Amino acid sequence: MVPLDATHKALVTAAQCDALDALGTPAGKAAAIFIQRRVASYESSQKMDVPESAPVHDALCVAALVEPNIITTSRHHVAVETAGTLTLGRTVVDTHFRGGKEPNAAVAFDANAQRFVDLMMEIFAKQ
Repeated sequence: MVPLDATHKALVTAAQCDALDALGTPAGKAAAIFIQRRVASYESSQKMDVPESAPVHDALCVAALVEPNIITTSRHHVAVETAGTLTLGRTVVDTHFRGGKEPNAAVAFDANAQRFVDLMMEIFAKQ
């Protein structure tokens, strides 16, 4: 599971979007356009700790499939609230192991932002 805890640590900046665009490949140019739109949206409504940056949630998840060490995980019990007792549809992660249930998921709480961008650059540079 790759929640916001991890994706917000692998922010992509506007300058990195420029570098993706400069690759000159269709994939690099497309990624730059999509991510730059995210950066602009986050700048106007939800500024990140890194100026002119945004998380790219799905791309980080895919990157972790290609290179698992991009994220740092630990095992926790994860449940999805379906009864609406506390929250309907919310994913609940027992980070303090208080529920007494066996861990059932590897949950990412950190990510290597530079390696994430470097991997995108390497992959999107290919024709």
